[in-house]
Amino acid sequence: MINCKILPFFNKYSLQSAKRLDFQSFISAADIIRNKQSKQWIDEEFNKIKNIKSIMNKYIKESLDVKNND
Repeated sequence: MINCKILPFFNKYSLQSAKRLDFQSFISAADIIRNKQSKQWIDEEFNKIKNIKSIMNKYIKESLDVKNND
């Protein structure tokens, strides 16, 4: 579903906001999952996904932090 519907849709109709960067991260995570060699997660794959997740929504988190400090 993701590879057949969601990714092609957003590649064709790209996001115009900061969410575009999150979508690029989502594509990277989807590629890691799609190219997994085995059913078992290895630490390297899992850590890559965790790192990608940690940078997603960074723009929103930073803007919320700025608002909360005002």
